[in-house]
Amino acid sequence: MGRTLSGNQVGALWMLGSAISFTLEASLLKALGADYSPAVILFWRQAVAVLLLTPLIGGSWRTTFATTKPGLIFGRSVTGVLGVWLSIAAYSQLPLADANALSFTRILWMAILGPLFLKEALGLPRAAATVVGFVGVLIMLRPGAQGVALTTGHLAAIAAALLAALTILNVKALAKDHTVLTLTVYSAMIGLVLSAPLAMAQWSWPPAGDLPLLVALGVFGLITLTCYTKGMQWGEAVIMAPIDYTRLILAAGVGLVVFGEAIVPATVIGALVIVGSTFYLLTRQRAVSAKM
Repeated sequence: MGRTLSGNQVGALWMLGSAISFTLEASLLKALGADYSPAVILFWRQAVAVLLLTPLIGGSWRTTFATTKPGLIFGRSVTGVLGVWLSIAAYSQLPLADANALSFTRILWMAILGPLFLKEALGLPRAAATVVGFVGVLIMLRPGAQGVALTTGHLAAIAAALLAALTILNVKALAKDHTVLTLTVYSAMIGLVLSAPLAMAQWSWPPAGDLPLLVALGVFGLITLTCYTKGMQWGEAVIMAPIDYTRLILAAGVGLVVFGEAIVPATVIGALVIVGSTFYLLTRQRAVSAKM
């Protein structure tokens, strides 16, 4: 008889799938970002997502769109979409390794925002870990270093992480009485509506060679979200986190081999500091939850 996999082992496989899918998505963003604006890329991404989600809804439109918290779900969708738009801008401009490392600061932002929105206790250890994490950001950005400039790409990546933290906190409040499908459908459709005016203002029909890439971007976006959600459902967050960090290694490898992006020591050191601090925050949160 075959050995049954544990919840954490199943979760690990889902998280690895999420890391691979996200790396492919980020690579497409990098490749397409030279020819298309973030608004146009976002429009295509959301349009493909809506088309893929429509069959899942089937005849259950009323059930899928039912909500007792329309303001909160709209706010969650808007922050999520703006976060994706900023992420697209960041991945278009920055080396893949840098953009990936800065995306993990969402956990640092959650440590700051949690006490404000969820009445969580910050405490000295969490505060110290958060400060250390942002020191890692400074190491990566090296403000004032000769030949190094803080770009709009860096600012977009940090702002995207902040909006991702807000989105996750909103999801925590909505998850009790909303399905993942409901939250995903709202986000996809609102994102499509919000991106359409900006995309139309800059619209040009993509050549035949780019169309499959734009479609694949939307497909990988949904695959990444599905795999990540499944991973977190099956496994413990503190165990899933190190697997999610494989995105850093995959992104650095693809950046080096495909895009010729050199791996800068400051990026490696800063990323390790960020990863260490965020992992500590997750570990401590697990310990606190176990005592409750």
